[in-house]
Amino acid sequence: MVPEHAIRRLIELEVRAAVQALPLQEPPAPRPDPPPSSALASDRIAYRINEAAAAIGVCRATVYKLIAAGELRAGKRGSTTLIRRVDLEAFIDAMPASRGGPKDD
Repeated sequence: MVPEHAIRRLIELEVRAAVQALPLQEPPAPRPDPPPSSALASDRIAYRINEAAAAIGVCRATVYKLIAAGELRAGKRGSTTLIRRVDLEAFIDAMPASRGGPKDD
């Protein structure tokens, strides 16, 4: 009977030989970061309420509240409320910057 340590050694040698026989492959090149996407499409000049809400990450009711408070300009075309892209951008630019970091409790 072959001792266990001899079998382990034989297996270890076989594994090393198999690994060395494998062709070396270069790691795949990292994927380039996608370009930053703007929530506001540059080809649009105006947005409906639900589109503006999605673009700035709030609900429709919040957009209506912002309009009523005079914080966001909007106009009407018939029964449709439209918000110009430049007004959305101005609203975003006027938002206070976040300091980040953990909140103090």
